[in-house]
This record gives sequence, C-alpha cells and structure tokens, in this order.
Amino acid sequence: MIVSEKFGLGYHPNQNAIALHVEDVAAARAALTERGIEFVGETLDTGVCHMAFFSDSRRQRADASSPLRAARDGVLSGGRGAERCAGAL
Repeated sequence: MIVSEKFGLGYHPNQNAIALHVEDVAAARAALTERGIEFVGETLDTGVCHMAFFSDSRRQRADASSPLRAARDGVLSGGRGAERCAGAL
C-alpha cells in the first residue's frame, strides 16, 4: 500500500468503488457486517450481477460483486454477461 503522506501528498479517498469479486454477495455482506463494515443501501441486482457497496476505515469505496448464473454461463449479452459485472474483471 502506498501511504501518500510519506510522499508529501495529501490523502484523498478514492470516489470510485473498487470491485471485489466474491462468489456469494449475501454471504460476503453478512460476514463484513459482522466485522463492523457498514454498507450503503441494499444489494443491487443489475440483471447481470449483484453488488453491495461499502467503505473501508479510510473511506475508500468498494463493492462486493458476483455475476449472476446466467451471466457466468454466457446466456446474457451474447456470452459476455460476466464481463459486464465489474467484480468479474
């Protein structure tokens, strides 16, 4: 991890969520909630993947994402459904 202050730069939290691929968003959300992580809103179902947004202790935004079965199996978007879920990249 880069500590920006050591380079004479101020700390600025990333405003764009970093997608973290998980197999089961509901299970990941439950486990993180149990550890004190607060989520923003409900789990989002995009039709291609499930996404749950949260921030870490330094206010960096992230989301736990998992492509839906149809997307993983290539049923959606001409076989490219899973690629459209940020967590699957």
